[in-house]
Amino acid sequence: MIITHRAVASTQKLLAVHSLTSCFDDILSTEQGYPRKPDSAMVFAALEKHNLLPDETLMVGDRELDIQSGAAAGIHTCLFGGLKTSIPVDVTIDSYEQLLSNLMGE
Repeated sequence: MIITHRAVASTQKLLAVHSLTSCFDDILSTEQGYPRKPDSAMVFAALEKHNLLPDETLMVGDRELDIQSGAAAGIHTCLFGGLKTSIPVDVTIDSYEQLLSNLMGE
């Protein structure tokens, strides 16, 4: 799922342009009344809505506030791109291939 500050409609359009719509089950957005990250309210809402276990959930983000949000919700974190962060990250990746490899346990 996607947790974003963007509008749901524009996020759906972006996914459609890149043929990624089927890769995501849900979009949670600040336009639905959630506070912006690094507040973890959207993460907690996603966990509850989709019956996800924190220990089996991974937050992938490209900004420190994404990592802060996931860490505050007690889930694993993955930083995408070479950005430096002042908080611990479980996994750092630089490509989607690395992400898939990590998810597949390769």
